[in-house]
Amino acid sequence: MARLSQLQAVQRKLARKMTAAAAAVAGGIAAAPIPVADILPLTALQIGLITGIAYLSGREMSKAAARELLSALGVNVGAAFALREGARALAKFVFPGAGSAVSAGVAFAGTWGLGEAAIAYFIEKRPIAEARERFRRKRRQTEAERSPGAPA
Repeated sequence: MARLSQLQAVQRKLARKMTAAAAAVAGGIAAAPIPVADILPLTALQIGLITGIAYLSGREMSKAAARELLSALGVNVGAAFALREGARALAKFVFPGAGSAVSAGVAFAGTWGLGEAAIAYFIEKRPIAEARERFRRKRRQTEAERSPGAPA
């Protein structure tokens, strides 16, 4: 059992490094000043992150594994994702410079939350309800930390 817990700790550590890297890249992609141009690369990046974390956990590396988590997170998260993407695109259009910064922060936080949910679900074998809650909590926490009024 101790070996298994050590393996899980290594998996979690690697998955968090992957999540941090993907979130940083997502922020960079979303900072592009062209509205809506980042949706496809962000989606591909996030699916790649989920697939990579699933693979780390010993699951088959496939789009199906990513879809499993995304569908398990629910339509609610999907609708929120669509609304956030729309808001990000609108912010870029209305406030070109500031909108890109807002967009980057939202993409960073959303990707980080998604990575944390994937870690909970695939590596820690937590129920989907717990993974969903971790996604929401981590996304809110990261958005708050990266908001303009937050302490550095």
